Amino acid sequence: GRSIHFEPLFPGEISYSRSESFWLARGGVAEQHSSQPLSALWQVLPEDVRLSPHVYLAANSLQGPWWILGWPERVPEADEVLPPEPPAYRVLTGVVDGFGLSLAFHREAAGELAGEITRVTDGAGRRFHLALTTQAQRAEAFRKQRATSLSSPASPRSVSSSQVFPDTLPAGTEYGV
Repeated sequence: GRSIHFEPLFPGEISYSRSESFWLARGGVAEQHSSQPLSALWQVLPEDVRLSPHVYLAANSLQGPWWILGWPERVPEADEVLPPEPPAYRVLTGVVDGFGLSLAFHREAAGELAGEITRVTDGAGRRFHLALTTQAQRAEAFRKQRATSLSSPASPRSVSSSQVFPDTLPAGTEYGV
């Protein structure tokens, strides 16, 4: 990847890289002055993000989106003195578009997927779990399901095909109703 270096920012400060056409901002203030080109976009951010001086934000357009940069969630060691010092780098922890719609990314703290995004929460509070599977794993699961459904004596037609193509529509779904 590439690295773009900015001077350290004070809470609420915004800096622009002309060579990269890229804005970097630091949280820590409720609102930006109206002379700041990103002041309208700043206001769509959730209040906790705007007020946190520990959050950095990036945008490449005055219309958004904001990329929220923080540090990954992690489980401290048993003998670790709290609070731990944050790392010098930041990772993508969320996205907020120009309308204020947001996604928060949650990374696995430990185990085989440590540091990887495995869950997403949208602005309405819905949570999504992400699971990585390979094409070979999906093909094997389909073969097993297909073999099981074809060997079932309950129906001349396989269960999987009857779920995809039902004989009748559910109540209230007929045309014109």
